[in-house]
Amino acid sequence: MPVLAHPLTGRIWRIAVRIFWLLYFGFVLLILALRYLLLPNIENYRSEIAHQVSRAIGLSVSIGRIDASWAGIDPDLMLSDVVIAGRDGRPALAFTRVHGILSWSSIAHLGLRLRLLQVDEPTLHLRRDRDGRFYVAGIAIDRAGGDSDVGDWVLAQQEIRVQGATVVWEDTQRQAPPLILEAVNFSLANHGHRHRFGLTALPPPALAARIDLRGDFRGKDLGRAESWSGQAFVKVDYADLAVWQTWLDYPIALPHGRGAVRAWAGFAKGKFQDLTADLSLDDVSLRLAEDLPALQLRSFSGRVGGRISAEGLSVNGSQVALLTHLPESEAARSARPIRVEPTDFHLDWQHPSGGAAQRGHFTASKLELGALASLAAYLPLDTGPRQALQDFAPRGQISQLQVAWVRGGGRLQSYSLKTRFDELALQATNSFPGASGLSGTLDAS
Repeated sequence: MPVLAHPLTGRIWRIAVRIFWLLYFGFVLLILALRYLLLPNIENYRSEIAHQVSRAIGLSVSIGRIDASWAGIDPDLMLSDVVIAGRDGRPALAFTRVHGILSWSSIAHLGLRLRLLQVDEPTLHLRRDRDGRFYVAGIAIDRAGGDSDVGDWVLAQQEIRVQGATVVWEDTQRQAPPLILEAVNFSLANHGHRHRFGLTALPPPALAARIDLRGDFRGKDLGRAESWSGQAFVKVDYADLAVWQTWLDYPIALPHGRGAVRAWAGFAKGKFQDLTADLSLDDVSLRLAEDLPALQLRSFSGRVGGRISAEGLSVNGSQVALLTHLPESEAARSARPIRVEPTDFHLDWQHPSGGAAQRGHFTASKLELGALASLAAYLPLDTGPRQALQDFAPRGQISQLQVAWVRGGGRLQSYSLKTRFDELALQATNSFPGASGLSGTLDAS
């Protein structure tokens, strides 16, 4: 007997059809009830809606007025005079208008779910006190993750938009003046465990041009940083790098400098993984270590990147070029600016755990030895390489450079070196007669 002709199969099919029609008509009746009974009288349910929102975000919420309409088949609510109170019960955030489109998934989740939440032109105050505690609109943020209810609720909504906001950042710990960002637009799209966001903001013109920040991450629980992975992108067409030190810490001293940057950062399991940046900088003064002189750059450009892992690191550059300013001191007046023509390079260094041998590999499209020797005074090099560059004062160009080495047991176990050199010159020392005008190739191991 065919399966579809079996009496039991037919009975199951008829039951499934009946359930479908029951659900269909139940859904239609629910929409009709919302359209003709609930939404026209939405003001009567304002207190209950405020209570549900309060329970969802874990903070007390009051609503001055609610107007309802429809966005397709989804209820569309416009909330006016919305006030969110802090833990102490005092008003912390106030919004003139909040637009929300309800999602039917609220029924399945037994909680408030929104297809869209939009807030227009709010003013948000962020603050860090002298003890390092952070506050959002006067509400203390628990960095231990105890106050993650609001964040988890935000990640559960389908889309959130903030338009035309003003953000004020006050850092009492740094004793810095307030930083005001205007025309702040923020969007967040959540699809399951995937979360994409975009943010644009206008700092004061003297600080930077428009900031464009975007991100694409996967994660679920804000209290578990190790569960998050993704990428972030930032673009700033102009920034005064030195002035931003008022609010940010740099790993190096940067008395002055300006320029543009585009950067991509990768994160895995809650940790920084890799960074790539396109840089175009002008009039930069930087000091790479306290015991080194300041390097005065007229310009620096190119793409640089790096990747860090438990087993090692890699650093690379593409079309990296720089030009220093003319020396200002009387003693160095005859010196020329240091110029590095666009070059590509890649360094890969692996240091496995368990005492295994360390391996390294370095390639470069070309290197101007004279420029490298001149830059040595500004770079954090070991005493040996620095002294060798000073003693031999190399000049000329090497290209197609490939170097690989293996080090273990406290000594160099093996190496290989391949390169081409042109017009190579080395200064004479007590143990070396010197050389000049050398060209050729080198293959050593």
